[in-house]
Amino acid sequence: MKILIIGCGKFGSKRLKVAQNLGLDTYILETDAQRKEELKRDFKALKNENIFNNFEEVKQRNFDLVIISSPNHFHLEHIKEVCQLFEGKVLCEKPIVKSSEELSQLVSLSKDQKNRINMGENFIHFPVTQHLLHEVDYCQVNEIEISIGHNTPELLNDWSKEKTKSGGGTLIDNGIHVINFLCHIFNSIEVLDTSFNLDTQSSVEKEASVILKSGSTKISVMSSWQKSEGYCHLKYRFNNGKLIEGEITTDKIVTKQNGKENSIELKPKYSLEEELRNILSNNHQSNLNTNIRAMQLLFNIYNHVKDQNE
Repeated sequence: MKILIIGCGKFGSKRLKVAQNLGLDTYILETDAQRKEELKRDFKALKNENIFNNFEEVKQRNFDLVIISSPNHFHLEHIKEVCQLFEGKVLCEKPIVKSSEELSQLVSLSKDQKNRINMGENFIHFPVTQHLLHEVDYCQVNEIEISIGHNTPELLNDWSKEKTKSGGGTLIDNGIHVINFLCHIFNSIEVLDTSFNLDTQSSVEKEASVILKSGSTKISVMSSWQKSEGYCHLKYRFNNGKLIEGEITTDKIVTKQNGKENSIELKPKYSLEEELRNILSNNHQSNLNTNIRAMQLLFNIYNHVKDQNE
């Protein structure tokens, strides 16, 4: 199978590594000359003829999958370009767009069925997330708490701290994973309250606290660019007093009820590899409608903060 990766920075290079590990015929489109030299140094199997400089060079070629890993402000432009050149599967990293205006354009674009477009959401391919998606009776859940944060704030770059390029801070960066996950579970989610702690050296939030509601279920989301340990912690409280907790990276679910504690050890899996396998095998759980609802909810949260501050 042949795949094309557009933009091969920090996350694009992770996609490249997974693709090569799976034995896929992988091509990249990268405009930065220094980055291309680094890629050739770090990925010995990457051939010169598999590296392109622009879209003109990939015309008349066929790929089983195109992955868009460019910075946020290029996503919509690159989706449009890809949809003009190819017919097939497109995976764009999160967030798929950076504004509600761009989202409207994406919705119009998605009506053309020749391309199957999805947002990158390896988050739902962690074993803990899979367990919570498929094994929990959400009619019995009265409260959900989720906290998500990077351990590596040094990965942040100049464009990610500029709202016109990134769309926002931690909530659109890593928090969108959580919002998208919730949209897989609930059909309707209401924004109740929001609180942002802005980064003093930029125009975006470094911490976000959001209270949501779906039916009788209260949902608390904490998103940060820094976290002392772990990546994402989930806690569910049920009507019958049962409590379920899971840390995304530990592959373990802990259940507490009536003074007893149980733990379920889950089979470790590499989420990026699982996601790519599922996309290529047509077994991918994601769909663009869910991604669009997640982005709409995200922009509703940003608008709620704006309304509070006016």
